[in-house]
Amino acid sequence: MLRMLGLEGSDSLRSQAARLGLSVGQLDAFLAGTPVPDDVARDIEWTMHLPTGWLDGAPGEAPVEKAVRELPRH
Repeated sequence: MLRMLGLEGSDSLRSQAARLGLSVGQLDAFLAGTPVPDDVARDIEWTMHLPTGWLDGAPGEAPVEKAVRELPRH
């Protein structure tokens, strides 16, 4: 998802956090492995126009892997 934000011009942690409605500290903690609470995940999905549960990923697939797999190929 951060790659998607970067492609849209949000290339700093501060701008990515702002786009996601998070503080820089929250985003930094999530990137370090702190679990994302369900209500925060749903808010992020809504903000990014993603389907509910998208951040949960498929069984055995990390959300980052899903995000990269779903990026449009040029």
